Amino acid sequence: MTQDKKPSIFCVTEHHLNNEQAKLLKIQGYSVGNMFCTKTKSKGGAGIFIKDNINFKPLDMTRFCMEGDIELTAVEIDNYNLYVMTVYRPPSGNITAFLKTFHDALKELSTKNNKVVLVCGDFNINLNENLDCHQNRMKTDFLKLTKQFNLECTVKEDTTVTERTSTLIDNILIDLNRVKTRTKVFETGLSDHKAQEIVFKEYCIKTKKIKPHLLQGVYNKKNIETFKSFLATKGWTSIKAANNVQDAFQAFF
Repeated sequence: MTQDKKPSIFCVTEHHLNNEQAKLLKIQGYSVGNMFCTKTKSKGGAGIFIKDNINFKPLDMTRFCMEGDIELTAVEIDNYNLYVMTVYRPPSGNITAFLKTFHDALKELSTKNNKVVLVCGDFNINLNENLDCHQNRMKTDFLKLTKQFNLECTVKEDTTVTERTSTLIDNILIDLNRVKTRTKVFETGLSDHKAQEIVFKEYCIKTKKIKPHLLQGVYNKKNIETFKSFLATKGWTSIKAANNVQDAFQAFF
């Protein structure tokens, strides 16, 4: 996916990695911008990967992480007036705890240097219409919170589709009064969630010109058959010719 789309930044949730595994992760052409790994849960987590030619600074947001309720990480992009945050809300988590802590995390970033805040997330809060009372209350409270920080949900189509359900539970949030963007949703074959992509069409660049191009995806073990069909279209020559496992892994990505 990184070779096909070549995003400047891509965000992941539910990476299922622990701290030791995260330290060993290498993706050719990208640096680990920041990563939150769970310690008491076997799944979950949030991560941000950034192209090697983009300057960034990881932000310590661990005090806003509550495993099972809200898991997040964030970076500052040095060449832009921009913060990027990735958020995962486990579906069985406490929604009140999530909303309060998410509010505090947004407040922390929004009061720093008047930077634009961009949030990619698997919120597990359905933003569709015709919801039951509980889901509608979650949606209403979530949208009230984002409105406090002038953040708009840029993804408008369903991101998780199964034989029985179709929900809009993943999104990319940004202040559209400050940035003009284009967003789309697409299949990756890596998850039952579709990935979301946002491209900045107009933005005030402070120094060198790097066009932000962010990609968000959620990983789990579903959609195996779709993933297999993607693999069947790829060439394996460079992988087979690799001299060691690390080179083969990077060639694969």
